Amino acid sequence: MAYRQDRRKKIVYAWIIGIVVCCVIAAACYGVMTYKGFYVSEVVVQPDQYQVTVERIVQNELEGKTLYLFPSRHMFFIPKSHIIARVRLVFPEVSEVLVIRSSLTSLQVEMIRRNPVFKLENGLGVDEEGVVYSEPKDMSKLPTLSFVGTFPRKEELTRIRDMFDKLSKGIALIESI
Repeated sequence: MAYRQDRRKKIVYAWIIGIVVCCVIAAACYGVMTYKGFYVSEVVVQPDQYQVTVERIVQNELEGKTLYLFPSRHMFFIPKSHIIARVRLVFPEVSEVLVIRSSLTSLQVEMIRRNPVFKLENGLGVDEEGVVYSEPKDMSKLPTLSFVGTFPRKEELTRIRDMFDKLSKGIALIESI
C-alpha cells in the first residue's frame, strides 16, 4: 500500500514539475520573441540610390504580426519572400534581390540590376531573359531593335528567340532586323 502511495506522489510531482518547466520555457520564448533588442531598426540598401523607397517598402512589410502573436519586425520572423516580391514589383530593372540579416537589429537589402542586351526604339532596355524595362543608364552602345508596322510575325519572333539563345551562349553578333 505504501508503495502505491509513494508511486502516486512521484507521478503527481513529475506532472507538476513538467507543467512548471513548460510554463517557464513558454514564458522565456515569449519574452525573447517580444524583446525589442531583436527588432529590426535599421535597413541598409545596396545600391544607395534606392535607399528611401526600399526602406519604405521594408518598413511596410515589417508591420503587423506573424502567427497573430509575434511582431513581423522581429529578426526571426522577417517576411523575406514578401520583401523580395514587393521590391521586384516596384523595380523591374532589378533582376535579383537578397535580404540578409547583417546583425540583430539591422537588415541588408542587396539588389542586382539587369544588364540590357539591346534596346528598343523607344529607349527601353531588353535583358537576356527577354524582360523589357526602362533603363536610366546610358545604352548608346547597344544595338537598336525596331518594329515597323504591326506586331512581329511568327518568323520574326523565332529569329528574336534564336538571337536570345545565341546571346546567352555569348557566340553571336546581333543582326539588324
